[in-house]
Order: sequence, then C-alpha cells, then structure tokens
Amino acid sequence: MRSFPKQISLPEQMKRILSDRFKKDYVFYILSFLIIASVFGQVCHFDYSLDDQLINQDIPGRTEGIKGILHLFGERYNKSDYRPFVTTSYAIEKYVAGENNPHVSHCINLILYFLIAIALYKTSTGLFRNDKQKLIVSVAILLFLVHPVHAEVIAGLKSRDNLLSMLFGILSGNYLFKYSLIKKQWQYFFAGILFFLIAIFSKVDAAGLILFIPLSICIINKEKKGIALFYFLLLLFIVLLIRYALIDYLIPVKSLFLKPSTTFTENPLSGNFTIGNRISAAAVTLWYYVKLLVIPTDYRYYYGYNYIPFYTTREWQSITAIIAGIGLFSVIIRYFWRDKIIQICLGGFISFILYALNFITPVAGIIADRYIFISSLFFCAAAVYFIYKLINNEQKFIVVSAVIIIIFGIISFCRTSAWENKLTLVERDAPELGTSYEAMRIAAATYIEFADKETNPVTKSELLNKAIDCAEKGNAVYPVNVLLHKLEATAYFKKNEYGKAKELFHIAIKNDSAEYETLNFLGDIFYMEKNLDSAYYYYNKAFAFDISDPTLISNISSILFEKGEKKACVDFNLELLDKNQSLYAAWENLGYYYLQESDTATAINYFENGYQHGLKNRDAAQLIINYLERNSLETKAKSFAKYAK
Repeated sequence: MRSFPKQISLPEQMKRILSDRFKKDYVFYILSFLIIASVFGQVCHFDYSLDDQLINQDIPGRTEGIKGILHLFGERYNKSDYRPFVTTSYAIEKYVAGENNPHVSHCINLILYFLIAIALYKTSTGLFRNDKQKLIVSVAILLFLVHPVHAEVIAGLKSRDNLLSMLFGILSGNYLFKYSLIKKQWQYFFAGILFFLIAIFSKVDAAGLILFIPLSICIINKEKKGIALFYFLLLLFIVLLIRYALIDYLIPVKSLFLKPSTTFTENPLSGNFTIGNRISAAAVTLWYYVKLLVIPTDYRYYYGYNYIPFYTTREWQSITAIIAGIGLFSVIIRYFWRDKIIQICLGGFISFILYALNFITPVAGIIADRYIFISSLFFCAAAVYFIYKLINNEQKFIVVSAVIIIIFGIISFCRTSAWENKLTLVERDAPELGTSYEAMRIAAATYIEFADKETNPVTKSELLNKAIDCAEKGNAVYPVNVLLHKLEATAYFKKNEYGKAKELFHIAIKNDSAEYETLNFLGDIFYMEKNLDSAYYYYNKAFAFDISDPTLISNISSILFEKGEKKACVDFNLELLDKNQSLYAAWENLGYYYLQESDTATAINYFENGYQHGLKNRDAAQLIINYLERNSLETKAKSFAKYAK
C-alpha cells in the first residue's frame, strides 16, 4: 500500500522556522564572542592608558553611596562636556568592585562591544530578512568587529563614551524603525526616544541619528516621508534644546574651564575657519579617513599639527581631494543610487562622519580613530556588499570574507597590544610622529611621568633622554610654545643639568611671561644652586600670578627663614592670613617656625588651625598627637589619627 508523507501542522512549521532562525542567530553570537575574545581579549590585562585619567576624576564609590552616584548627573564630564551615563557606569563599577580597577573596566568594555554586535545583528536582520541580505549583514558586522581602526575605542577606557553612545544609538534606531516601519506601538516609540537620550548623554556623536533614521525610512519606504520628517524635527529638537540649551542653562560650564575652540596646535583651522578652508579641510579629512579604513596601517594615538598639514583651497592637495570626492560620489550616484543597501550605507556613513570632517567645527587632532567608530560600520557594510556583488558566488564570498576578517583581526591584535599602558603606546607610535607638535608633547610628558616612577637610574635616564628628544622635535614644529619648552627643561632639571634647564625655562617665559609654573621652576633651580636671592626673586614673580598657591607660599617662607629674615617670614604668613584664613600653607609655615623656636604650644596651635583649613601633613599630625597625648588630651589626639596614617 502506498504511503503518504505526514502532514505538518502550521504550529509545527512555525516552530521549525523559529528553531532554524535561532540556530543561525546562536552561531553568529558565538562567532562574534570568539572573535572579540581572541582579538581584543588581551585588554583585560591592560593598565590605564592615554587620557584614562579622565575616568578616575571625582568618581564616587561605596563611601559616597547612591547619592554620590546620582550627583554625577549634576556634574560636567572633564569640566566641560556633559556625559553623565559614562561617569555613572564607572561609579557603579567602582561601587560594586570597591575600587577603580582597570582590568575590570576593560572587561566591561569588551562586554559592551559584544552587546553592540548583538544589537547590530538584531536590528539589521529585522530590516533585511532574506538569506542573502542576512549573510551580507553578518559578514559586515564581523568585519566591523575586527577592524583595526577600533583599537583605540576598545583598548582605551576613556572611550567607553563611544561604546555607550553607539550601543544605545543602535537600540534607539531599532525601536524607532519598529514603530515607523513594522508596527505602531507606543512602547517602541518611547523606548526609541529614551535610548536616544541615553546615547547623546553618553557622547553626542550619536546625534548622527538625526539624519540617518529619517533617510533610512525614506529609502526603505518612500510613503513614510511624514514620519521621517517628524523624527528629524523631534531628534533635532532633543539635541539642540535639551542636550545643549537646557543642560547648559541648568549645569553651566564654569568660565574657568570654558574652551571656545581648539587651539592652533590641535587644529590650525581654528584660527582661519573660512567657508573655503572648511570645504578643503572636509575633503582632505574625508580621504584620510577612507585611507585608514581601506589600508589598515599607520594608526596613531594622535595626529594633529603638523603631522596632517593644513591646506588652503588654492593648494593642489585640496583641489585633488575635492575633485576625487566629487568623482567618487558621482560614480556611486550614477551606478548604484537605485540600490537601497548602498543608499543606506552612504547615508549612514555621511550622517555619522559629518561632525568629524572639520566642516561644522575644527576638531581636536584634525582626525582621530575614535571619531569614525560608528561611521566605519557603514563603510564595512558597503565594502562587504561590493565584494558580494563582485564575486557573485556565495561559497567564494564566504571564503574571501573569512580571509579578510582573519587578516584584519591579526592587524587589530597587533595594534591593540600598543595600548597596554601609556608608555607602551608612546613607545610604539612616537618614533613616527616627529612632525606632530601635540603628539610630541604627549610623548615627552609620558616619558617624564614614567621616569618619576622609575627606581633604576639607568632606565630613568633613558626615559628622560627620550622625553628631551620628543620635546626637541615638537619645538622644531612649533617653536613659539610654552609647554614643550617647559617639559624639555623639566627633563633636564630631573637630570640635574640645571644650566640647560634654565635656558629652556627662559625661552618658555619669553613665549609667555605669565607662565607662573615656569617661574616657580626657575626659583627651584636657583634654590638648588644655593642662590637664595635669585630663587626669592622668581618665587615672588610666580606668586604675583597665584597668591594662594601653597607650594609658593612655603617656598617663599623657606627662603626668608634660611636668609635669617625670621621676622619677615612670620609677617609674610600673618599678612596672608589676615587676607585669607583658608590658606593652610601659611598656618603650616607658622607652625614650623615656632617649632624651630622651641615654642611647641604655639606651633601646635598653628598646626591645628591648618588642619581645619585643609592641611594634610603626616609629620605635623604626628607632632600634634604626641603633644596632646603628653598633655593628657587623648580624646583630642585621636581626632588627628586619621591624618597620620
């Protein structure tokens, strides 16, 4: 008897479809995790690196409690920008771990990167549903995950702002697309707006969604122009009026930290921001980014002046860049404009790179790897799509893509290793950055910082010599500066070469006569040389610029005391206290003066007053404790125990 195939019910069919889809998703998630772990897993052993000090400034923990964490929403990030979700993430991390731990922070950043991969996949496969499109999406995301241009974002803890901004930007797009293209459920709309707010309050580069979401909706469904326009106006309103106007009113930037523009050494365009220069700078900047994306080499911790030269509209480099840019876009429009995938890729690339092209504003460093973190996704997607169209064979496409991903992964692994700490980064990049003033400044400061920590005199001397070499290169690029002359002088000072140090400090003062730190350094040199009159002269010149500096107050007091002008020493500190009782250094100086005069009771009285105004001196605290205990004042003595630890 003939047998017939068993009929499968509709629920069974749906279950099989969902099961197959789940298996494909599961494979992608595992593959993404393995790639991230193998390429970037090394960062879990890394220390703090360039600019990571920003995440350790005033971050509350268990001592401050939940109120301390919530207080971050009323504070500025790095005294200027407003990124409360970044600082809050580190505060929660510190609250749980009990301390700032770079290894924990790096692991969390890797988790965020993995979540970005999942969010990208879920959002993209929700819009592009056939098998061919899903394959292209999957390969594009994997290429994005291993691209070497992301090493700075993944390995630099300061760049958690990029990770959070992109993650919540993707989630925002996911829900806003669902609301406009799939099903108008209000929970999708409100979730999309909420995630957009979190994204721009992590870092404002997520503002690219203002253009990208409306463009993508129009490309996918031209009948949705109304909702696209609504999204554009709403997101623009949120950024301009909530992110900027309202926040600037409620949490203003203190004028002391207000920085109206980038400096010349960060970006020469800042001093000549004409429309012509903006166009040429945008064209040149674009091609630098294309080069970093296509050819995975020459990544640096900083670029800036004069590593990337400034070209006016009349120079052939600018003209060539403009013509090449117009030509590239003409080809895309001519041959690929009807292709929706290319349209979305181009729209996304432009939307998220626009702020970094030196057209809207001159950006610090002229270019930076982290500036194209989000836009690189669309570049990778376009590149994968072109490869697919060119090969036109699925199996060959998978093989070629795998080879490219492996090559890029190896390059990323090597580039990431440079970010182990600030010194390893400078050691790797500085030899190639001799024409960048800011890069040399960073390198010189880093070498001096690590020299101060070094106990081996030979290694210490080598680090200081490297600092001097970098400073000399930077000074050759931009001679009329203060910082690098001061850093070079500091390196010579630490090598006990006082003559050369004085010469360089004088150059720094010539470039800026109000540089009080340099004047203080000159006072230190003359003090070391036992030239008390010259030391006193420079300390006083520095003191004129900052009459509350505790170091200068102590230095001037010491000079007067050592010159035998004891009455002048006492009068100097008493006059300061008459004007400002909060100058703890003056209280401390008077305490030590009377201690030298064997008037312990008076000395202790001055020390106690100093501690009421911020003094932190273990030796003085122990003196107070000993005195109080001898006079049977144990309870009062215990109150100073915390200062003696």
